[in-house]
Amino acid sequence: MYDISSFKKSDNRFWFITPKKPKQFEQSDHNSVKKIADITATSLWLTAVGFAAYKTGILRKHSPEYIYNQAKRIEKQYSKLENIQKIKDETNIDKLLENQGIIRRFFTKILYNLGQNFQNSKAKMGDELYNNLINSVGKLFIMPLVILTSIIGKNESSKEEKFSVIIREPLSVLATFTLQGAFDKLFNVYMPKILSNNIFETKEIRDQVKKHGRILVDQFENIKYNPQEAKRLFLELTNISQEKGGLKGILSERDAHKLITIDAFEPETYESYIRNFEKQIEQGIIESKDVEYVRNKFKIIADSIGNYELAKIKPKIAMNIITVVILSRIFLNVIHGKAVKLLNLNENKEVNNE
Repeated sequence: MYDISSFKKSDNRFWFITPKKPKQFEQSDHNSVKKIADITATSLWLTAVGFAAYKTGILRKHSPEYIYNQAKRIEKQYSKLENIQKIKDETNIDKLLENQGIIRRFFTKILYNLGQNFQNSKAKMGDELYNNLINSVGKLFIMPLVILTSIIGKNESSKEEKFSVIIREPLSVLATFTLQGAFDKLFNVYMPKILSNNIFETKEIRDQVKKHGRILVDQFENIKYNPQEAKRLFLELTNISQEKGGLKGILSERDAHKLITIDAFEPETYESYIRNFEKQIEQGIIESKDVEYVRNKFKIIADSIGNYELAKIKPKIAMNIITVVILSRIFLNVIHGKAVKLLNLNENKEVNNE
């Protein structure tokens, strides 16, 4: 055996040994993994957006899916606008402000009309699109202004570096909200259908629906995820005697309608229906001795609405955490890197040490 340490560097007996450059190999491996991740994330992002667009009929204007979704959206918007108009007709702003000063009346009416316009726009656009629009405005206009005028950070930051950060914001809107909107659209279309088919209800309810095509009143208190059926049966209870578990003689069908109809500005939540119930009770539509009995019946509706909303939201949250955040972040890095390269904003490059 040779003692390698005894040989000098100049000893040509080791001419056949090629020194390795581990850093270069590590860099190459890192680039390969990054490239695979970028291609995979981009492919998945495009596939998810394309699939959602196809299944919801957004790009197929004459498809049954598109027509159905548009009809449901218009129905929801019309109902909300109708309620808003009703509140507006019942509210005489001039009468409410008749004892106020001229300046206060002027500014109050401006703010009131501004609020009405915002609510009308929100009703026409839909809550999801409206909220995403507000968020996007911050990213597209406010954030770039903050970056341009910020005095915090490196003093030597160049215009190219600032512009590189600025263009990341609209690209972030594209990467995140497009994918998030695609998944939200899918869940908004399919989750109500799944829940209205009573898949998560009890076996007794599923058997009734299979046999009779609907839930019968004897299963009213077992409903968990179908608020539409719960509301329908609540109204039916007004024609059934109390001895049989009904509300006849205690609550009229007209007053029952008031209990299950929330204000235009209220969201469809468990809390909003409970608030409406308490408001109607204060107006005396139910005698005090019957309030608790009616409350227990009404709570079935409020619970089903809460469960219905949770059943729609939970999958969205899980999908956003698992898929949207990961895919959109990687996809954002891909398109941002391409944009920076295309606009020649990567002038300041670090020189790799050999």
